[in-house]
Amino acid sequence: MPDNPRKKKLDRKRQSQQKHEVAYRNRARGAKSSRRTSSRSRQTSNRSSSSRSNRGQSSRGRSSRGGSNGARSRNRGSQSHRRGSQTLRELLTEEMADIYNAEKQLLRALPKMARAANSDQLRSAFEQHLDETEEQVRRVEQAFEAMGAQPKSKKCEAMEGLIEEGKQMLEEDFEGSVMDAGLIAAAQKIEHYEIASYGTICTWLEILGENAAVRFLKQTMSEEEAADKRLTDLARNINQEAKAGAGDEEAEERGGLRGLMSRVLPS
Repeated sequence: MPDNPRKKKLDRKRQSQQKHEVAYRNRARGAKSSRRTSSRSRQTSNRSSSSRSNRGQSSRGRSSRGGSNGARSRNRGSQSHRRGSQTLRELLTEEMADIYNAEKQLLRALPKMARAANSDQLRSAFEQHLDETEEQVRRVEQAFEAMGAQPKSKKCEAMEGLIEEGKQMLEEDFEGSVMDAGLIAAAQKIEHYEIASYGTICTWLEILGENAAVRFLKQTMSEEEAADKRLTDLARNINQEAKAGAGDEEAEERGGLRGLMSRVLPS
């Protein structure tokens, strides 16, 4: 059959259209793929940027929280320091109230100890310390006032116990130098307690910057130390006399007179 020219022309036209359609579809798929790739790239970029932003915010948040925590830590430290100072001041006030009462108790005990002494020197030492103790009571009051506080008294159990111990010793049958040796021992226990108390109080006053109060009580502590030294010096001879039993007859005579006086003029 002879070729039909018209048919060939139509076939070539269809083939050309098909080629164009295939090329168009390929370009369309390529563009769509490119858009997907670009979209994925933008999403990845956005996520990366968001992640960096979140990390930055987190870092700033931690930094801010760290600063806040640091501030709170400093505030707690400051508050702790203030609470510590307040507690030490309260403790100081209690200790001063204790020694204030202790000195008042000693004012009542020293005259009895002086009357019980056989040695004139020991009696004189007790009487001298009685005068000092009256002034020491006033100094504790002045120290309170220098701190801007009212004088406060709290029963001193330690001083009460030391005085009671001395009182029991006086009720024993000791005479002469033996009694005096016992009186010195009782008095020095009291002095050592007072020296320890005033030493602690003065240290706390210095820490808290209460310099005016320190001056009052350091003078008292010096007097307590001097009184203790006087008793130590007297004890050297009195202890030797007590060991040797010297002056027993004279002691008995004085002891009988003291007993009579205590019955006639009770303390």
